[in-house]
Amino acid sequence: MLSLILSDVLNGVDITEAYPAFYQLLRANVNLRASFLEALEILEKSIAGELAPLPGSPSRDLGFLQIASPAQTVEQSAEGAWRITWTQAVEQLSRLLLAPPISTGLAYRSAIDFFEEVPFTLFQSEIELDDSKVTALLEAVQSIDEPEFLRLALLVAIGGDLDEENRPGKLRAELQWGDYHASVPVEDDGRAVFPPVPLSTVLDEAREQVQANLQLTLEANAAET
Repeated sequence: MLSLILSDVLNGVDITEAYPAFYQLLRANVNLRASFLEALEILEKSIAGELAPLPGSPSRDLGFLQIASPAQTVEQSAEGAWRITWTQAVEQLSRLLLAPPISTGLAYRSAIDFFEEVPFTLFQSEIELDDSKVTALLEAVQSIDEPEFLRLALLVAIGGDLDEENRPGKLRAELQWGDYHASVPVEDDGRAVFPPVPLSTVLDEAREQVQANLQLTLEANAAET
């Protein structure tokens, strides 16, 4: 949201009219106002070509962005039911969650981050079944209001040449991660939202290591006839 507001300001939008609630927060929060003005100044200097050059060549090592595919198993029945299980390893989860580290509280977040809840991908996978393709995307967000929790959401898409008779029945997603366990239905729009995951159940006491693999199971019953 903040990046959108900064862009609008640079384009001459009156934020007192377009974003009245945010404007009131700017007036009331000194730290937020300072961060906002600093970000605006940097953008203006960048546009004008007035930023100081970098002391060295920028790094091109983007290896930390690579996400290894999770292990997966597929079970299918003659009646059309199926079950897919993905397992994301501790090593990959640690890279995603702890490099850079996730916040352990609002005290570690700058005011400019208060308006940015950017989801990060825990894994994305495509599975080819007999006559369809199942795409699954599992994302996590560290909530601003509840920084001691992760909110996980699964997005599922089923493609392929499927007629009404061959479409799967209701989908259900089950998540097992250390001591955390939850089972939720997948809505008609392909989205499943899990109850918040306490960081204390997936990280060690020092917040330096993920404690367990993450296992996600997506199950479809045979379509009713």
